[in-house]
Amino acid sequence: MTAPEDRWELLHDAISNALSEKSIGHPRALRVTAHVSIDRYALESFGQKIAGAANEWFGGEGRAVNSLRHDGASADLLIWPTGSTAVISVSAAENGHFGGSLMLMGTHGSLYHDFDEASL
Repeated sequence: MTAPEDRWELLHDAISNALSEKSIGHPRALRVTAHVSIDRYALESFGQKIAGAANEWFGGEGRAVNSLRHDGASADLLIWPTGSTAVISVSAAENGHFGGSLMLMGTHGSLYHDFDEASL
């Protein structure tokens, strides 16, 4: 069975392909809500993966405007010089199961995907 983090890579690649084909135009806003294992490392690691993907999709390094950390949860607001934004929320899943949702809005459309251990 593939690890949830590996399945995230499949979703990442699918979104990258859609962007390279200009399916939604230029990306402008990202919202990701994710639930990962209770392990603190998993929280930080997955949040960093999402931020790295956002940097790739928005074409540069985003600047953290606001970051909150509290017992098993993190929330980050990032902004790019182009005005693009990302809100990334990662929290510990009570049942330890991986899941969440992603919405990427572009100049000509949006991508939305609910993800969990079975769907990725």
